[in-house]
Amino acid sequence: MLGSIKLLDETYDVISLNRPINAKPGGHLQKYYIKDNFLNFWFWSICRNMSAVEADNFQYVKRVFERDISSYSGLILERLFHVLIAEQGDFNKLGGYWERGNKNEIDLVGINDLDKKVMVAEV
Repeated sequence: MLGSIKLLDETYDVISLNRPINAKPGGHLQKYYIKDNFLNFWFWSICRNMSAVEADNFQYVKRVFERDISSYSGLILERLFHVLIAEQGDFNKLGGYWERGNKNEIDLVGINDLDKKVMVAEV
């Protein structure tokens, strides 16, 4: 399994490893995410409801989609803000923060070691 994840990350560049900002390099607190927004949406909406899709039960898929779209769009919005803040070039470290069990999660943390500034944002 670990070899497959490494292959998807390093060879195919489909997934990426995400660690909390300032986490120890060898630490086990980490998450993987799908980089491509289209693939991410497909797995989020279609793949997890494949039985309903194959049964042509699109009303069910639509109801699930309508129920969950706000949480999904929130994740995509977080990615957008991460990219926009990174493009400004104000921070040498940029990422999120969370503790085990996704406790005390912060969507975006930027650290500027040069100017001794920290930005904390909830998207």
